[in-house]
Amino acid sequence: MLLWTWTLLLLITSAVGCSSSLDQSERGIMIFAASSLTETFQEAGQVFEEDESKIPVRFNFAGSQLLRAQLEFGAKADVFASADEYQMDLTIGSGLVSGSPVQFASNQLVVITPLEDGRDNTAHRVMVRDLGGLAQEGAKLALALPEVPVGVYTREVLQNLADRVEVLGPGYPELVLANAVTLDRNVRSVVQKVVLGEVDAGVVYRTDAATDHTSTKVTVLSIPKDANIVAGYPIATLKSSANPALSEAFVRFILMEQSQTILRSHGFGLSAAPVGFRNQPVATER
Repeated sequence: MLLWTWTLLLLITSAVGCSSSLDQSERGIMIFAASSLTETFQEAGQVFEEDESKIPVRFNFAGSQLLRAQLEFGAKADVFASADEYQMDLTIGSGLVSGSPVQFASNQLVVITPLEDGRDNTAHRVMVRDLGGLAQEGAKLALALPEVPVGVYTREVLQNLADRVEVLGPGYPELVLANAVTLDRNVRSVVQKVVLGEVDAGVVYRTDAATDHTSTKVTVLSIPKDANIVAGYPIATLKSSANPALSEAFVRFILMEQSQTILRSHGFGLSAAPVGFRNQPVATER
């Protein structure tokens, strides 16, 4: 029995030793990224892998607030890309960020409603045909939780609409929020409920409404420019990174023209980089 125990310990030690002897670049990097970046970062990650000799890039996509909480509870990652500055600021406050974050993209909100496709659920739906329809009695809405970036933006936009669109009236935000039958942890959950016809409308990012999975299944209602927001997306390397050099290379790559072209193709706008990154090859919008 004792011999078996020592043999098992020897095997475990050998395995750990082999693992620790692996070159860090062979392990690749883990990117924690907001769910609205899913398709964009997957595409950019494939290009980065090819440029870096097939070094693996893995992703964890979720609501930015959930990703930040995971990091605070000890989850290991190399890079964090948030859908707002607030969650990044909290991550910095927790002492988890290495260096200075840089904004690499921007986004805006739209309202989406299910297409009238003849499904049974259209018979008992309230049809939301304009922004005023979000407040009509009986409308069922999917919104994000107030602590989720898109949820914060949604509430800001509702207040802007009440202040700047006279026909909606001062009570508009409260009426819309009262129609929310579900409050979700990330924007993709809101999208899914609209696509499935479980609700009459939802507020999501412009880029989420434009994905291949969604664009053919929803109607998009635009929000007036003066009432909309510009959501900035910051990215930063993390102190927990096992490969800081490769992590910084990924951040620089996201700022380059090739990645910025991918971002534009998915509907993202561009954000100017802060002073510390002006020496990096940041794309300019055309």
